[in-house]
Amino acid sequence: MLKQIKWRSILVGIGYILAGLLLIVYPESSRDLIAYVLGIALVVYGIVSLTTYFVINVKESLRRNEFSIGIMAILGGLIIIFKQQILLDIIPILLGLVIIADGFDKLQNAVVAKRIGSSQYATYIVLAAVSIVLGFVVMFVLTGAELQKILFVVIGVSLVYCGVSDIFVVLFIADKFHKFLKSFEVNGKIVDAEAEEERVVETEKETSEEEKSE
Repeated sequence: MLKQIKWRSILVGIGYILAGLLLIVYPESSRDLIAYVLGIALVVYGIVSLTTYFVINVKESLRRNEFSIGIMAILGGLIIIFKQQILLDIIPILLGLVIIADGFDKLQNAVVAKRIGSSQYATYIVLAAVSIVLGFVVMFVLTGAELQKILFVVIGVSLVYCGVSDIFVVLFIADKFHKFLKSFEVNGKIVDAEAEEERVVETEKETSEEEKSE
């Protein structure tokens, strides 16, 4: 379970890094690509929803809302494709929230590190704080025509930072947590052995007292 979480987090970190590098190297192309991919995805989702609505049983359709969802998705997709400025206003908020959420995830790792006695928890807190600050910068500072020119570069740098710091935190905290669990397991066995030994001694003592009384 721990290995699965570790590798999933590493893969997410690598995804952040790759997405960030694409935004840094191809900022203008990335904007257009995001607009078209997101717009087309919404249009396709809308068409599928409408098709589902008309295919299902009439009685079942009374309790379903695929029709309205499909129409809204298609309209949203077309707006994003043909009015990319709207997307430029939305993307900083969405990606800023992603970066902030990543920061709080690091903060949770810092709490875990503190609880298992790792001396690296302060480093994780600093990494979390930087992520959260970057998220707010992306959301609230990068506005206006001039700043929007570097918007995707800054977002790319932020994503690369999130990816690298995520991998760093996961690799170190996973190792510490694994050692903590091993130590906890060993200590638990020692405690159980001591308790069993005490129980045996008590049993022998009671048996001896019963034999004397007889």
